[in-house]
Amino acid sequence: TDAPCEACPDLLVDAPFFGSTSCKSHVEGNATEKAVLQEIYARTNGTNWITRTNWNSDKNICAWFGVVCGESGVTELNLESNGLQASGDVSTTFFSLRHLEKLDIKGNKVPLDLRKLQDGNNLQSLKISATGLKSIEGLTKASNMRRLHITDNDLTGPFPQDL
Repeated sequence: TDAPCEACPDLLVDAPFFGSTSCKSHVEGNATEKAVLQEIYARTNGTNWITRTNWNSDKNICAWFGVVCGESGVTELNLESNGLQASGDVSTTFFSLRHLEKLDIKGNKVPLDLRKLQDGNNLQSLKISATGLKSIEGLTKASNMRRLHITDNDLTGPFPQDL
C-alpha cells in the first residue's frame, strides 16, 4: 500500500515488522500479562504499596512502577521493600509471567513456594530475602538461575544437592 509511515511516539512502542506503517506496544494485546500484574497488585495489598505509580491504570504495563519489558513482554519485576503483603499463596501468579528473568521482592511479606516454579522458566535472578520464605525446594527448576538472594528468611529442610 501507499500508506504513510506513522512516527512511533516513545520507546515502549515500535513497528511490529519491517515495512509496517503503524506502531504497537511490545506487549500490546497481551492481556494475560496485564491480568497477571493486576492480580499481583490485588493479592499483595497494592493500594497500600509505598510506590504504585501507574499500576492498574490504562497506561502501558511497561510504564508501571517496577515493571521492565523486553521484546517478548515483562522480563523484570523490581518491587524491593515496597510494602507488598500477600494474602494467601501468590507463587503461581508471579511465576506465570512466562518471560520473567528477574524478580526482586526483597523486604516484602510475600513468601513464595518455589515448588510452583514451572519447568523451562526464564528466571535468572531471584531476590527474595526477608520475604518469609520457608523452603528452597523446587529451586532446581530454575535452571537459568545466576543470582539468588534468600537471606533473612525462615528456611527449613535440606539444601538441594544439585544446586
